[in-house]
Amino acid sequence: MAFPVVINPGDWLEDDGSLPLMQKAQRRRALRLARFIEYGGPLAAGESRQTLVECVRRPGFERCLGLMWVIKTPPEIDAIDAFCPVCLTYEARIVGWQDTLWADGMMEPLRRPSIHPELPGNPSWLGGRGDRGSGPVSSGTVVRGDVQPCEETPTHHDGIYVPRR
Repeated sequence: MAFPVVINPGDWLEDDGSLPLMQKAQRRRALRLARFIEYGGPLAAGESRQTLVECVRRPGFERCLGLMWVIKTPPEIDAIDAFCPVCLTYEARIVGWQDTLWADGMMEPLRRPSIHPELPGNPSWLGGRGDRGSGPVSSGTVVRGDVQPCEETPTHHDGIYVPRR
């Protein structure tokens, strides 16, 4: 079993910490790291968990069917290791992950993200209630035809501010 490649996600992210938009291969690699960080960041040292990230190895020219696990290393190392228990491969040791947008895990849920259009009647996703809550909630994503007042809301995933119109 080979020692994992040591990766600092800051090398693959934009200067503001967001995912690269123009370089497709770099974005794909950075997004994979972000998923490992999102799963492993909230863990305590020595804890591990299975992710829904597929292994990319092809031992014997056949795709590995394993799902990756993340392991939080002891505080003196302070890294996240990504490991496949099926093909017994360490994919990466992620260092410098603490200041990324995904270090605290998944974003907090929103009552009604703005990516959903207004639905007439009594929508089931509101739990069968006709109320609209305390007002519009924004996910920071601009949707065509969105006419809510302008506000700036940070997106959790890309770390950018998008003016709402």
